Amino acid sequence: MTYAETLRRHRRLAILRFLEESPTYTSNASVLTDVLNSNAIGIDTSRDQTATELAWAST
Repeated sequence: MTYAETLRRHRRLAILRFLEESPTYTSNASVLTDVLNSNAIGIDTSRDQTATELAWAST
């Protein structure tokens, strides 16, 4: 597994955990990108990367 794949898996897990804690189990790419970039998560993520992970999650 490459470093990029490890980051991708970590992003996906962080997104799913955040959505699980959200009252309506929803959010948008902007908020999720901010969450991923926060000090609590600390994964440098662009909105495009977040959108890609959201597309994965919706399949």
